[in-house]
Amino acid sequence: MSKRLALLFVVSGILFDSVVNFPTLAQSPQLSQPSNANNPFIRVENDFKIELKGCQREDINVTCSLLITNQGIKERGFGINGDSMLRAIDKSGNIYTGKGREVGSSVYVVIPQGIPVKGSVSFEIPPNVARFAVLDLPYYGDSSGKVQFRDINIAGAVSTDACNCQCPNQ
Repeated sequence: MSKRLALLFVVSGILFDSVVNFPTLAQSPQLSQPSNANNPFIRVENDFKIELKGCQREDINVTCSLLITNQGIKERGFGINGDSMLRAIDKSGNIYTGKGREVGSSVYVVIPQGIPVKGSVSFEIPPNVARFAVLDLPYYGDSSGKVQFRDINIAGAVSTDACNCQCPNQ
């Protein structure tokens, strides 16, 4: 009987210790939390805060304005990848690759800690597209990665969704 009781105490102690020291989701380093749950147009990754300020149309050219802040502890390089990695997808599933990109006055810049720098990406988009379902923004520099923004309105766009007219280029 005493062996069973001793075994019971050992097992209970192990179980109690496991429950008390069990990692919670908030402690788990593998799970990333949304960078800013209140603002879907701000992403924080690799100590860079990337804010999508908006997208503006001028004819078929759509330019999306960005604000990039280095939240690291020292100056760091940052650039926006081009080619097919920079892309927008409309709600119909059409994919548009980037036609231009700029950070500061170049495609790559060293950003001082805590100082925001303006940037932009541009695309050629048909006039009837009024929203991006997804905007993929790949970056490189001292660290690399990709941020994604969803459901982005294009200011200045003529939406065919809300009119009963025959719009050109449909």
